[in-house]
Amino acid sequence: PQVGGQAFTITCTLETDLKDTILLAHGGKTLGYALHLKEGKVVFAVRTGNDSLTEIQSEPIKGVAKITAT
Repeated sequence: PQVGGQAFTITCTLETDLKDTILLAHGGKTLGYALHLKEGKVVFAVRTGNDSLTEIQSEPIKGVAKITAT
């Protein structure tokens, strides 16, 4: 989907024993976003240029987790 310059929301329900895995990724090396698990935390990462990366992390999750990234 074309999301450049637009607000968007990603929602999913997750139950896994994995601590490090990609849930969703869209884009490339210089522009894009990813929703992934890192050390048991949900991370929403947005890259808007070669050196511009913003990451937002949750507290560690356990059991069933409903995830919303905006």
